[in-house]
Amino acid sequence: MNNIFRFKYFEINQNNAAHKVGTDAMLLGAFLNAKNNTKNALEIGTGTGVIALMLAQKSNFPIDVVEISESHAEIAKNNFDNSNYSHNLKVFPLSLQAFSKQNTQKYDLIFSNPPYFEVQNNYKNEQRKNSRQTEVLRFEDLFFHTENLMSENAEFWVVLPYSSFDKINKTGLKYKLFCNLQIRISSYKNSEKIRGIFVFSKIPKAMYTLDFYIYEKEKIYSKNYILLTEAYHFPAIQQENL
Repeated sequence: MNNIFRFKYFEINQNNAAHKVGTDAMLLGAFLNAKNNTKNALEIGTGTGVIALMLAQKSNFPIDVVEISESHAEIAKNNFDNSNYSHNLKVFPLSLQAFSKQNTQKYDLIFSNPPYFEVQNNYKNEQRKNSRQTEVLRFEDLFFHTENLMSENAEFWVVLPYSSFDKINKTGLKYKLFCNLQIRISSYKNSEKIRGIFVFSKIPKAMYTLDFYIYEKEKIYSKNYILLTEAYHFPAIQQENL
């Protein structure tokens, strides 16, 4: 995979990154939508910084990001500094738990592509394991600290395996966060749901469900995917990289 992922208005240097730019990040970044009165945003676990940069491209408010891995925090900072949006982006090389304890600011928009792989004893790449295993950031921690950091009218966007919905919905309810939107993602039109983008808020209301598929056929993106992401990258060129 190429170490430089080029978007229309910025690029991601992902050399030495445990996780390269992928479809989950592309979908969350493209779907992510800030309300008109949004004053600031926070990303939990930024990795290379790609989702924060996608949001910065379509907004003009401060975006803070937390990243527990010092090496990934440095990668994200370099990508921010090399973009046209660096004035709105700030990196905190901390765990979510530490950031939540020392931070008093509330955020109108919080988003995350969090770790979800279970621990495997034979997982050889320690950096990749630590950045993805569920022991590092449990759903309980994610929702507890996110709720603490949210303003009253804030939204929390998260992308996860669709099979996790019942678990995260129950965890959200425990901390009085309600799922208002679920985007159910499949590879093809009639295939099983593999990912979900879930939007939580402190305000209970009827949940809206949207179905979305990525490919028309193997390696050929659907028209809806191309329309969704066309502001950011060049599908015909980049599709082999995802």
